[in-house]
Amino acid sequence: MVLDEQPCPTAVFVGSDLQVLGILVPAQLSVVGYNDVVLAGCAGVTTIRIPWEDIGRHTATVLQDHTEGGLGRHPTRLRFVGELIEQRTTGRRDQPVVPSGERSGG
Repeated sequence: MVLDEQPCPTAVFVGSDLQVLGILVPAQLSVVGYNDVVLAGCAGVTTIRIPWEDIGRHTATVLQDHTEGGLGRHPTRLRFVGELIEQRTTGRRDQPVVPSGERSGG
C-alpha cells in the first residue's frame, strides 16, 4: 500500500472515489477521488466532478450529425473541464481528524 512507502507521500489522486473509503484522511494522507459518486460524497471525499451532461449532450450532437452525413464537422479531440469538489479527505497532516459524519467548526 502507498502508506508503507518511504518516504510516505502526502497526497494521492485515485481513479475512483470509492478507492478512498477506509483510509484515515487527511491525517495519514490527503486523497482526491474521481467521478463524484454519491456514496463518496456522503463520506466527504474530495473529488473531481465530471461534466457528464455536457459530454452526453455533445456526444448526441455528434451522433445526430453523423447520421445526417455531417461526419467531419466536429473536432476529433475535445476537452471537458472537471470541477474540484473540496471536502474532508484533503488537508494538512497536522490538522486533527474529523470522523466521517461530524462537521468541524460548530
